[in-house]
Amino acid sequence: MRSPATWLCRMVGDIEGVLKWTERNFYDRGLFPAVISGMDDHGPEHKAMAFTMIDSNGGTDRDAIKAAVQARKTWVSTDQNARVSVDQSKAGETTFNLSHLKSGSTVEIIQDGKSLGKQTITGDSFSSTVKGSSGYAYAKVYDANKDNPDLYLITSAAQLK
Repeated sequence: MRSPATWLCRMVGDIEGVLKWTERNFYDRGLFPAVISGMDDHGPEHKAMAFTMIDSNGGTDRDAIKAAVQARKTWVSTDQNARVSVDQSKAGETTFNLSHLKSGSTVEIIQDGKSLGKQTITGDSFSSTVKGSSGYAYAKVYDANKDNPDLYLITSAAQLK
């Protein structure tokens, strides 16, 4: 039997598979690590650069960055301009605010492993509120300007409370 790490390494080209693995092995078990890019390009063809982005409230020192990662205020994107904030100030509601997106992008919110549907946006921002007091939710954004849309933004999962 292959170890989970070996299986995960075999799926590196399958980001959707990696997300499903993460859901089963972390989110479904009540574990919510910060999403961090694991970009490792050794092939002959250059792959898109994936950035790990953080919301540190403008702080750039080590403590501010560490606090943002520990608070799961991170997202991974191939677009260094994309921005994410997650508001959990109201009990039973989690709001994803995404901005500086590519026009025509498709946003998909995942709650407890199920898609809440896909929505094509016409501007450069998107906001969606997920209701629930348990489980998890996260957002995925696809570049819809191609025949095969590329997933270009993934938020950390918000633990619903």
